[in-house]
Amino acid sequence: MGRNSSAFNNQRSEFISESDQDHDSKSGGCFVSTKKAVVLAVLAILCLGAVGATIYFYGHKIDKQSQNENNTNDLEALLNDTLNNQTFEDFRLPLDIFPLHYRLRIHPLLDESSSDNFTFTGEVTILMHCSESTKAIILHADQLNILQDQVEVSTTKDVSEEFFPEIVNLTRDEDDIVDSQSQSYSTDDPPSESLNKDSAFLIYHQPEVIYLDLEKIEEITNMSRYIIHLKDKLQAGENYTVNLQFSGTVSNNLLGLYRTKYLSPDGATRWILNTHFQPIFARMVFPCFDEPSFKASFEISVARKTNMSSLSNMPLKESEEMPNQSGWVWDHFDTSPPMSPHLVAFTIFDFGYVKVNASELGTVLKIWAPNHLLAEANYAADISPNILSYLQTYFGVKFPLPKLDMVAVPELYQTAMENWGLIRFRDDALLLHPSTISWDTKNHIFRTMINKFAKQWIGNLVTMNWWSEIWLSEGFSAYLEDVVQNAIDPTLKDLDIYSLKIAQTSLDSDKLKSVQSLQIPIKEPTQIEQLFDDVAYNKGSCLLRMLNWTITEEEFKKGIKNYLTKWKYKCSTIEDFWNSFTNVDKFLPNGVSLKEFMDSWITQDGYPVLTVRRDYEHGSASITQRGFINSHSADHYLWYIPLTYLKEAEHTPLKTTWMINQRLITISNFTNPGSKQWSIFNVEGTGLYRVNYDDTNWNLLKHQLMKDASKISSTDRGQLLNDAFELANFNLLNYSSAFEITKYMKHREHNYIPWNALFNSLKQLNYIIRTTQYRGIFENYIINLITPTYIRLGNVAKVNESLSDKLLRTFILSKLCTCNYEPCLEWSRMKYKEWMDSKNPDVNIPIAYDFRKIASCTAIKMGGRKEWFFLWRRTLYPSRSTANLKIFYSSLGCTREPWLINNYLENAINGTIPLQYSIDVWKSLTNNPVALNFGFAFLRSNWERINKNYQHIFINLNIIFEEFLSKLSTNIDLEDLTNFYKDNEKTLTSVSSLMLDIVEKIKSRVSWKNTNLDVVIKWIEENSDQNHKSSKDL
Repeated sequence: MGRNSSAFNNQRSEFISESDQDHDSKSGGCFVSTKKAVVLAVLAILCLGAVGATIYFYGHKIDKQSQNENNTNDLEALLNDTLNNQTFEDFRLPLDIFPLHYRLRIHPLLDESSSDNFTFTGEVTILMHCSESTKAIILHADQLNILQDQVEVSTTKDVSEEFFPEIVNLTRDEDDIVDSQSQSYSTDDPPSESLNKDSAFLIYHQPEVIYLDLEKIEEITNMSRYIIHLKDKLQAGENYTVNLQFSGTVSNNLLGLYRTKYLSPDGATRWILNTHFQPIFARMVFPCFDEPSFKASFEISVARKTNMSSLSNMPLKESEEMPNQSGWVWDHFDTSPPMSPHLVAFTIFDFGYVKVNASELGTVLKIWAPNHLLAEANYAADISPNILSYLQTYFGVKFPLPKLDMVAVPELYQTAMENWGLIRFRDDALLLHPSTISWDTKNHIFRTMINKFAKQWIGNLVTMNWWSEIWLSEGFSAYLEDVVQNAIDPTLKDLDIYSLKIAQTSLDSDKLKSVQSLQIPIKEPTQIEQLFDDVAYNKGSCLLRMLNWTITEEEFKKGIKNYLTKWKYKCSTIEDFWNSFTNVDKFLPNGVSLKEFMDSWITQDGYPVLTVRRDYEHGSASITQRGFINSHSADHYLWYIPLTYLKEAEHTPLKTTWMINQRLITISNFTNPGSKQWSIFNVEGTGLYRVNYDDTNWNLLKHQLMKDASKISSTDRGQLLNDAFELANFNLLNYSSAFEITKYMKHREHNYIPWNALFNSLKQLNYIIRTTQYRGIFENYIINLITPTYIRLGNVAKVNESLSDKLLRTFILSKLCTCNYEPCLEWSRMKYKEWMDSKNPDVNIPIAYDFRKIASCTAIKMGGRKEWFFLWRRTLYPSRSTANLKIFYSSLGCTREPWLINNYLENAINGTIPLQYSIDVWKSLTNNPVALNFGFAFLRSNWERINKNYQHIFINLNIIFEEFLSKLSTNIDLEDLTNFYKDNEKTLTSVSSLMLDIVEKIKSRVSWKNTNLDVVIKWIEENSDQNHKSSKDL
């Protein structure tokens, strides 16, 4: 102790000066031992560290929260930040190896008595060509169990013969007799430059197989890559074979190899196996080079039970009994021409078929469906040969395969899928139920078939090299829907409904800042599915229509034939497509190529708005162009615009001129000096742009419409209405001018096209006004405007009436009921009650198909649980048609009861409602403000479940965001959407671009309300007859 005390004292004296001692003695200071001092010092350091850490972490968090409060409350900024800061890996496969031929064997288990039910095993042997030395074979594989110890890579030596095998002999002899069991090809035209004689793979009389040593197997799950690393390099110019054995699970989400079912007339469940591989889902079923440019021939074998049938792309070659599995057979199919993996397809079912009478086409056509539904295939059987024949003539190239099967599938990812030689349709897109026969249902089948048939050539025979150019095949097939339908049914030529609809939809979509140009780089695989949208379908279709008008239909068709002839069985680029039009310079401005002309439309965002200002005194006209994106000017954009215009003078021919990437042009001698005749630009809506005029020309057009609307075509009348309201939205035209144009319609517009165009223009106004106190005023304006047309048409079809009248009657009645016109509400309740009181409501529906949706939706809107559950029970009836079922689902969303809305949405995500119809549930809520609000609340509360169900099914997510949430319109909606994103940012990243669309639309509507609502309501109040009379004819 003494020693320690001495030490303590010595240490203490060293740290205290005399002055300190004096001070302490005077002030009563305290002293601590060295141990305590050390402990205190350590504690002080720890406290300082804790304080520092607290300041760092919590201060950083506070700063971050403060920053979030300042910046991320603007959801648009947050989404843009997310999109701009995403990092991406290169997900494309290398080009050092490409496949030549697949030998694929798939054995799915569709046997409920087996513990392995809904699984599959398979084996694939891929013959490959090495173009550049490499030590790695990189394939796609997703959710597959590949037996690594069975992976083999081999080659052969001692070449004794070289020739083109049948699998790459692709040009069909003209004199061949088509046989469903076999198909021969000539060797005149190899399928691709990579498969020419110099690189043809070799066949040996007695080849020696050499197996290569593997170094390791690597799986990169997040990129769906399966990499085989080799000890020695593969040599450039040589062919190799890889053999893989694998297994997987049959999905229930409509992707890859999936299961679906139907109920037979006796109530038994019948299972079906089907495939959906486009765009990146072939890798879920077999290892492959799952990109469109990797075309190869396929030799496919599918295992099935003997009580089932199977189909694939090619005709069945033979069936072989399995030696060790009683009741099972292998179906071996003919070898296909080269095709991309996403076009591979097979189906297993117990269906029957109708053989279509089309022997003169040289192609075997069959329609497959459950046996009890085959009678409903008659309409499709009647029209399919005409469509195929027309397309063969149009393209100048015969249908490239020996057979074409059309299958009605109970559940399908899309309306129809155009796999080569095997097109699958949803029931209502192929079958016509007796209770749903109408022009509308026939038209749906007709146009869907045209679309999918057209892709057998552009999309399958010739495939775009990469998904960024998918707009060409999607847009071309949409464009041909009008071309083929009008050619086969000439009565439709005077009712060009769909071209105008498509143009208006395209312009509405393309104005958004978040909507990119047609041709964009793809940064990640999930972006590929998002390219299959309205921009690809509608804008692509409109641009091809504009090209056809510009270079004439004759030259357009020549170019298409050149394209298909040169690139058949190959992959191409958009430049290859433009280069196929070899004789079109005379239709273009001097020095401007077709590529330059079209690139201005496919590589730029937005679209041009032209302003035509005339000098009436001197007879000239000045035209300026400005780009517009989301109602904002984009003056840095210019387009090559083929202008068309008409003038009032009778028999004035259509005039054309060009804006050659210019801001302003002037047409001298546009009219005679002093002439005040109206003029119209963009005749028949053939150009993808809007047109504004000076006030004088707008007034001249308005007076012409009031005097004799028939002097202006129905399509041009529709275009004028649509342009006027959109220009008002841009603040380029006042709303009073736009509404003034509509005055002629009340008593003088008898055509469906302008009415449709008007209400398409009023959609955005309706989304805003329906949430305000002015909803009743707006509805009264609509009722007052359209009631005379309804009185003229009535609600019963007339003998020999025009198609326009038929469509307009249904259209007007729908608008009257939506606007709560009491006679319409009463009529709907009466028709619905008549249905409810019928003895067999599942079979006998007393409401005409054309009015079924109107009456059902209105009755449910005005009714309660009794009306709702009556219709719900109809959805459970096994033999109801798909067309009726879609009407039922669409109508159930019309209820105003929150608990029924929640119940309905719960059924949509818990599996009660089939997956393909869940999108109809969400769409049904969009025109119901009550359902929109409660549906959004349901979405926020159940997002985790919804995302789990739909995360791989982009089409469902797209409907929820693009169709449902995009109808929101208030600042409160925007706040809720912002909180929704903040709470679920990680899972919402993949739909950031869709949410950006929604934010733009909401902000635009909020701005519109602040700027234009009072103006619009004032005009309506001053010009509407608020005391409209009810029609007794309802």
